Amino acid sequence: MKHFILFLYLFGSLMSSVATVQAKPDETSVPAHTVPAWAPFSNVKDYGRFRTEIQKYFENRGEKVEISRGVVHTLNEKGERVKSYGLSNIAQICRDKSPGEYAATIESFYGNLDENRRFLEEFDKRADDFEAVRKYLGVRIYTGEYLGDIHEKDFGGDLICKELSEDLYLVLVFDLPYGIANVSSGMPKIWKKSLKELFAIGQENIETRYPVAMHRQELGNFAVLNAFTEHFYAGNALLRLPLENQWRGKYGTLVGIPTRHDVLLYPVEDRNVLLALEPLLELNWRLYKKGPGALTGDLYWYYKGNYLPVRVNQKEGKLAFDAPKEFHDVIAALVQN
Repeated sequence: MKHFILFLYLFGSLMSSVATVQAKPDETSVPAHTVPAWAPFSNVKDYGRFRTEIQKYFENRGEKVEISRGVVHTLNEKGERVKSYGLSNIAQICRDKSPGEYAATIESFYGNLDENRRFLEEFDKRADDFEAVRKYLGVRIYTGEYLGDIHEKDFGGDLICKELSEDLYLVLVFDLPYGIANVSSGMPKIWKKSLKELFAIGQENIETRYPVAMHRQELGNFAVLNAFTEHFYAGNALLRLPLENQWRGKYGTLVGIPTRHDVLLYPVEDRNVLLALEPLLELNWRLYKKGPGALTGDLYWYYKGNYLPVRVNQKEGKLAFDAPKEFHDVIAALVQN
């Protein structure tokens, strides 16, 4: 019985086709004159070198490929797409290396994907045994936009989610040695376990395995609490926010989860939030754009037990935000006092 539709690997994703589809013409088969929107490279030369090394890697494996819209597709003899590999994360990794390191980085990256796939196939054979997989249960924070994208495109609705707020969700996952797999919706019934119990086990496992230590970071005339993690669960610090008094201000906390590796907290105590807001927005946005593992450029305001979204967008090179009415009311009261 196959339980997983998509396996999210460390540093990347592998998307296996349910059925082969006729491939479209390779959209990058001619020399590129611009860097596509999905690629984080600062110039065409580096992007071209990256694309060339990607093609070489798969050709050396005896596979014909096409690269289209941030995805490399392997093709069968009929020119039909067989497997599809997302390029966004490996591109972000290569961006921070010299072009001479691209080939070795790509080989290591995709070699790990194949190793992970083999592990997943063995893991899937014993997934029905709850005691065998209990230690792998975990939970992970997703934003509404990110969750909606993968939910609709890759999972067909087969996710177990718990809504934390209007725009934040907790997803039940398997935290495996080589990466992360989402738990499919049919598993609780097979295990005869309640969702409440499974989420509690998953949260405890992740908090024990991946503690998130917050550090004070000075930014000009103010300071934020932040954490950078090598693991994918930095955002899970939000689950501890209700319990950590030092992370919360009198008027709540502004929260940023720009990537799966970063979390930013600014406890709101007084009118100084007006001075901190713009630098905080810029820092969060910069981390979001840099990646890897980008989640959202928005902020959230934790207030009275709720995470209220503070929408952020870039217009003409400047950041603008749209906060909920409650936030503006609190700011107005602080200014008057």
